[in-house]
Amino acid sequence: MLVRGLMLPAIVASGLLGGPGGQYPTSEESSVGVVERVTQQRPAETGINAPGAGPVEPTDALLAEIEQWLKVHFDLSPGNRRPTVAIVSATDILFLRYKAFTEERRREVLASYARGHGRSVTAMYDPRTATIYLAEGWTGRTPAEMSILVHEMVHHLQTEARLSYACPEESEKLAYAAQEKWLGQSGRSLESEFGLDGFTLLAASICVH
Repeated sequence: MLVRGLMLPAIVASGLLGGPGGQYPTSEESSVGVVERVTQQRPAETGINAPGAGPVEPTDALLAEIEQWLKVHFDLSPGNRRPTVAIVSATDILFLRYKAFTEERRREVLASYARGHGRSVTAMYDPRTATIYLAEGWTGRTPAEMSILVHEMVHHLQTEARLSYACPEESEKLAYAAQEKWLGQSGRSLESEFGLDGFTLLAASICVH
């Protein structure tokens, strides 16, 4: 099911939040996509990312296709339920990530980002509601954008399978591997599309405590 918009009071942070793409550190309750910069992205030559194609709707059929791809390449079993996909503002995802549910907390979060103490939040999986949140502007037309959905689908299937990890960051290793393989099908990589090198990926997928 696709949902557009989120019932959170709107707070405008002009110029603060960026577009789709990025890294995915986790908390105990969610996996969040962030990015410092987005490189120029080229559409793939075939398939759902073909040149001239319109925005891709994250339908059940598309999610089933991604599930099957993850099963074939990473032995992840399809879940008992498909996630809801919500297209919302990057600001709303930011507030969800930092549990900013009061006006005071939202102001604190935005002030922190304005001081350069954070990166733009672009995607998130919430296991409590089985919802993938994608930032407005996501179209799925490029391999990079589609890889974001693939990454969050990994977290959904990890949750459905009740896989356990020593820390939330450890679950990122598989999600990054799937994202990298998806990009590799069109000659791209996490580094070429998002500037994520091996050291950055390692740091984002190991336990720090």
